[in-house]
Amino acid sequence: MKKTLFKGLILSSLILNSLPSHAVSFDRSYSASRYNEKGTTVTVMRATNNHFCFVSRVSLRDIDSVNEMGSCEAVRSGSNWKLKATLEQIENTDADVVCGAICYNL
Repeated sequence: MKKTLFKGLILSSLILNSLPSHAVSFDRSYSASRYNEKGTTVTVMRATNNHFCFVSRVSLRDIDSVNEMGSCEAVRSGSNWKLKATLEQIENTDADVVCGAICYNL
């Protein structure tokens, strides 16, 4: 009984050690911003095949009317992740948007 248990533990250990272990690890952070002007600022981040990126920070300033809107997005575009900071407004005003993103290695 003890030999069978011991052999089972050794076999399990060998099987588990032969499997690849993929730890997710921090890669780096990114930012994109837009100040006082309608449009989108794009920052190209890491490759989508071996990284995962997400929005980690959104800062909006002076968005104080129904005619002003700001947003942050982390999107897959082609083979890369992209961070987009967008200001949508009727006229150029004093609105600002600052976006941050974090990418992890897969």
